[in-house]
Amino acid sequence: MHFQQKMKVEYLTTIPYFIIGSSSLLLLYIGVMRLSTGSMSVTVSQFNYYLPWIVALSGGFGLQAALYKLTKIMQKGIADAGKIAKTTGVTSSVTMIACCVHHAADVIPILGLSAAAAFLGVYTKELFAVGILFNIFGIVYMLKNLRGLKNA
Repeated sequence: MHFQQKMKVEYLTTIPYFIIGSSSLLLLYIGVMRLSTGSMSVTVSQFNYYLPWIVALSGGFGLQAALYKLTKIMQKGIADAGKIAKTTGVTSSVTMIACCVHHAADVIPILGLSAAAAFLGVYTKELFAVGILFNIFGIVYMLKNLRGLKNA
């Protein structure tokens, strides 16, 4: 089968990976926020406040999951693409958790981590930006792999 025909056929099989990847990070954010704040209204408020960052981070991760699946389909797996997807997935997850953890301010001082909570609270958007940069790196890397497969 010609590359472009194969891409059209296999493209639809990547959509569930995008949805699952994106949704998993959204659910992680909501779960951690709900547990750390104890309030669904605070969770919704923070979600709305950080909405552009959350959508960019979770959408980027979902796109990487879809591109990874497409890469596996096109070449029966590229080891480096899997490593990149895992690394950026962990980075995205840690970013989501870090942005939520500072809301556990009642518990964190007991654990001796009040400085960490203050740091996370002040640099939340910067942490999102780092996570998004990792996502961009992973997306560009996977697109380069797919372009190489197309030219092969």
